[in-house]
Amino acid sequence: MDNLLTPEQLAEFLQVSIATVYHWTHEGYVPYFKMNPARAGNIRFDKHKILKWLSMREKKGRTSRKIKI
Repeated sequence: MDNLLTPEQLAEFLQVSIATVYHWTHEGYVPYFKMNPARAGNIRFDKHKILKWLSMREKKGRTSRKIKI
């Protein structure tokens, strides 16, 4: 399953700290699932869902800026 990321891999992919990944997970901000709900940890992230999540948060830049003189 090449599309599953560990918290460490996600942190590297997004260029954030591992603490940030765990915080986002705890807050339900980032999509994730537990491999074994009975055990602590063992969370994984679907890379395709992460890419979709990122695209939904993309902010469009200004297309033009006219300066009136």
